[in-house]
Amino acid sequence: MICAGTLQNTAQSSLPVLIAKFYPAAVCTTGASWMYVIGRFSVVVGTTCMGYLVNNIGWSQIFTILAMPAAVMTLCMLIKNMSEATHDSARFPLSQQDAE
Repeated sequence: MICAGTLQNTAQSSLPVLIAKFYPAAVCTTGASWMYVIGRFSVVVGTTCMGYLVNNIGWSQIFTILAMPAAVMTLCMLIKNMSEATHDSARFPLSQQDAE
């Protein structure tokens, strides 16, 4: 449980690096603010929900519930990475070897 909390906190702390890719420069600070607000809200809600879950259901069900957001975020990041790769290949059709 401690490991899951640590990794989730680390993931949230690492997201500001991606702001430049998700938001254009004109709205970068607004995007960062929304990201922090939603993150802080989820900390409060997550703690409350975890207390409820510990008192009412088993640990295996708790780990299943905790794995769902991680799986969804992983899928979202893979889709973003694939769309960027497609966009970059359309923008730069020649590879480095072809350019030489």
